[in-house]
Amino acid sequence: MQQQWLAWLSAPAWDSILAEAIAKEPLETGGVLLGYWAKSTEVVVTRAVGPGRDAVHRKTSFVPDHAFHVAEIAAHYDRTAGIEVYLGDWHTHPGATSGVPSAKDRSAVKRIAADPEARAPQALTMIVAGEACRWEPNLWVGCVEPLFARWTRLRLSPCMVRHYG
Repeated sequence: MQQQWLAWLSAPAWDSILAEAIAKEPLETGGVLLGYWAKSTEVVVTRAVGPGRDAVHRKTSFVPDHAFHVAEIAAHYDRTAGIEVYLGDWHTHPGATSGVPSAKDRSAVKRIAADPEARAPQALTMIVAGEACRWEPNLWVGCVEPLFARWTRLRLSPCMVRHYG
């Protein structure tokens, strides 16, 4: 039986994502998601950090400002006494009618879930698809599963999003 994932997305986090999506449209943009796991299959996203000053925005890709994100994640972790952590990433797909992860998106979430330094074995990836005032959050949870020897595979599951606050 497949797990049913649920994410609670705070109004300030969603407002931040929308503002960034609108400002950068028609280019892709993104950032990181911060919060905590309330239960094994229920996550609370309290904050969304934007791309950073040195990010690169293109029509069909986005390269984040990694140094900015590392500093923001560390500062948020300290502010919340280690309760709220890095959960994963978000990015936009301007003009898209679907928030289904591309092969590139799947590769990125697998890299995050497999990276011990990320400390996100259940990594979130949010694809915000749409345009103008019609942006939709599409959230996925990625877990790396061992196959045999050094081989692994990504299990990517949809996550229902509910807004709060």
